[in-house]
Amino acid sequence: MIKHASPISGIDTWENQWVATAGYDNQVILWDMQTRKSLYRGYHEHLVNKVRFSSCGQYLLSCGSDHLARLWKVPEMRLVTIYCHHLDDVEMAVMDQQSRYVATACRDHQVRLFSIDGSLLHTFEGHTSDVTCVEFNMELRQLHSSGDDGTVRVWDIDTGRLLRTFTFDGVETDTICMLGDTVFAGNDDGKVIVIKHGKVIHAVAAHQAGIKSMVCSSKAGIIISSSYDCNIKVWHWLNTRELKEVEVVKCPNEVWLRSIAIVNEQRIVFGTFGSTWCEYNRQTRAWNFSNWEPTHGLNAVSTFRGRRYMVGDSGSVLVEGKELAQMGSLCNFLLETTDLLITGGQSGELFNALTGEVLYRHRSPLNCGVKFCRDGKTQIIIGTYTGEGLLFRYESDRLLFVKEVQIHDNAIKGLAVNDKVLFSVCATGAGAFHRLQDFTLLRQIPKAHGLIANGAATLHDGRFASVSRDRTLRVWGAGFNASVIQTPHTHSIKCVASALNTPILATGAYDGRIALYNTNSGEWKMVLRPTTSGISCLCFDSGVRKFLASSYDGHVYEINYKEILSEIRERLRLA
Repeated sequence: MIKHASPISGIDTWENQWVATAGYDNQVILWDMQTRKSLYRGYHEHLVNKVRFSSCGQYLLSCGSDHLARLWKVPEMRLVTIYCHHLDDVEMAVMDQQSRYVATACRDHQVRLFSIDGSLLHTFEGHTSDVTCVEFNMELRQLHSSGDDGTVRVWDIDTGRLLRTFTFDGVETDTICMLGDTVFAGNDDGKVIVIKHGKVIHAVAAHQAGIKSMVCSSKAGIIISSSYDCNIKVWHWLNTRELKEVEVVKCPNEVWLRSIAIVNEQRIVFGTFGSTWCEYNRQTRAWNFSNWEPTHGLNAVSTFRGRRYMVGDSGSVLVEGKELAQMGSLCNFLLETTDLLITGGQSGELFNALTGEVLYRHRSPLNCGVKFCRDGKTQIIIGTYTGEGLLFRYESDRLLFVKEVQIHDNAIKGLAVNDKVLFSVCATGAGAFHRLQDFTLLRQIPKAHGLIANGAATLHDGRFASVSRDRTLRVWGAGFNASVIQTPHTHSIKCVASALNTPILATGAYDGRIALYNTNSGEWKMVLRPTTSGISCLCFDSGVRKFLASSYDGHVYEINYKEILSEIRERLRLA
């Protein structure tokens, strides 16, 4: 049976017949909705972000991080057209009602309009950050787009002209949907904003965390918002004036809340962190996870007491490849103390990775963590999707919550410390430096990176490094200023780690490549590709003196950098 091997990032339905899913395993799969059996599949060269059926159900659009959108003939999943010209990940692709046009939203800050045969008709320029969503309004021959610059923009299909811009104080607006001429936009403040007749007519504080998806159906008569507060909300649009909340659904940890589609008034389908999609029935309030299996992708690797631990999409903590404990939620990181190994992720729960015990619960997912010593005590700070740092004190074999520290206004993607400073990077591309003693803000840098920042590390000399989707390495020195270093990577860089007491850094990318950089000489010394799947995490194992790289393919790879150190020593000897 065809199934996904990595999380399902996109989903769509057509009538009561088809379900299509997009996966981080590069697959696009077509399913029979009634039997839940997979039928056919297609592939991208990189992870797939979204899928969307044509209104007639004969075609399926997919878009991915290979900088392409693709058109498939349904049901045989025969590739018909490839839509090129994008300079970064394509986040969304949609087709008009008559199947004449395809519009794409891209992280290169542009919206593009193609004819169905792949000819580029217009490139719409005006967004100042990643564009994440696009929708047609063919009655007015317009496109609506939204993105990370906190705007919704309206474009003329025929002329390519920008007609109108709606701004929301710079708050990222990831998603829009449309009923007729009414636009519903969801932003990172958790608000649903209603736009009609060229103006904002309604705004609702809907969720306690950012809204990741807005979907609607004129046939079903409902609108759905989903958020990283782990809830979906079902809405009715009353008399075209008022948005009324009619249901709140708490979603299981297996559900990926960026991936949602409506079947009819009662049935909603979701992408998951597993091998297949799931369904919620509003009438029975029952979830259907038939044929669902956890996937084996890893998100973190660490060494603890001389043994190698891993965790990932399934929430299973593995030690030397064997399952030790089950967290019940996708987990993003591993952080060791003297007697405790800590993990957490999608559910917002912080776990003892050795036992599965819940140590703390937060209102949004957890992304990363770092430990440090303050006042003679081991302390830990955990980065959340809503921008808070959760501060804990480790004392007498126990983890004690101290307080929340507001570090960013969006997801914290990486944390690093030296003896005086906490360095952090954010999904907005921002960076921040806080005094470790009292978390006073020393400097905020809104554009530390040009795109989403993904990771941070501390160098052997106390400086910091960060990496990003912009494919650069930045080394932060005196005065919190950065040296921008071009890398050999051709795809987004996911993670970075430093070798203990050496000038060597390792960087890992979404295409499976790993590069090593000598911060003393300024040279890139090695680029290897142990897997075609993405590198999710890098750490340095001081016991074996190697970098460890976990991957979305479920494996951990060792990277030996001793040749580089030998070369450095030889240069020093000759000097």
